Formats: sequence, C-alpha cells, structure tokens
Amino acid sequence: MAGSLYWSQEQVARVVADSLKSTPERRRATFGEYYKAGIYTSEYSKAKRTAEIAEVDCKQQPAIHLVKDHGIYLMPNAWWQGIAVEYAFGFNPEKDDWWEDAREIMGGDDCVERIGLAAFEKALRSNLPWVRIDVTSTKLSIHCSHTNPLVTENNTDQIQTSNVHRGLG
Repeated sequence: MAGSLYWSQEQVARVVADSLKSTPERRRATFGEYYKAGIYTSEYSKAKRTAEIAEVDCKQQPAIHLVKDHGIYLMPNAWWQGIAVEYAFGFNPEKDDWWEDAREIMGGDDCVERIGLAAFEKALRSNLPWVRIDVTSTKLSIHCSHTNPLVTENNTDQIQTSNVHRGLG
C-alpha cells in the first residue's frame, strides 16, 4: 500500500476555503476520533452515542479529510449542501477507471484520514501548481510540485510541507 495522489492548487484552495467557512455544528470527526473518545463501546445506548458523537463533532477544529470510498478525494471535515469535494487526479469515479489504483495506494477498505489545515495552507503559499500527497501504510507526506501528473516525474521541483502519521482518525 503506497503511492502518490495529486490535486491542483485550485482544488485544494476550494477545500481549504470551505473548511474555514465551516461552523462547529457542521464539523464531523472521523470514526477513529469517535473510537478514541470511547463512544463505540458496548455500554453505549444509541441515544447516548448520538449525543456523544454530536459533542465530539462540535469540538473539531477546521481540517481536511482525505477520503477513500467511491474514488479518492479531499473535503472539509464538515458537511452541508454544495461543499467542496475535490477528487485526486485520476480517481474521479465519474471520469476515471480508478478502483485498482485506489486499492493499491490506500488499501482495500474505505477510510478517512484527518489532516490539519496548516499543511495545506503552506502548500497554497508555495504557488506551485500541484499538491501531492504521498501515501504509505504509516504516514501521509504532503508536497508542492511543478509536476503535472500527465508528465513524467523526472523533472520535479518539490518542497515537503508536512508529514501526517496515519492511524485511527
């Protein structure tokens, strides 16, 4: 499980802007964050779990979710009608034959990884045309690049901006 995912600066800017517009009641944690909060234990009733989920959600700071389900995309850790959902280059199910490559890069299961805004804000300040996320089984590395995924990767000019350790949440 490893590989690289690409988004244009414009795509990332839309997701960051929507994340910054999000209000606490619209933010959503990942399953891992709920699990760490102790919500998914056998002693929880459905009503108590719903209340606890809402409490965890409202404590979330603006962030970005890297999602692998039907395609691979970035979105704010919030939800409302019309929110920015930006597919990685080559992983849009409406246009691309993405399934095998997604499985190779992100694994076979659906997943969500929370990434803080600082890494993306730094990438946007670089003014390079592409943001690349390198994925391994243990971390996500965020880079800025002149590289267009349609062109060979031999002529990259990249700046590493952040490492995010993968785990529950």
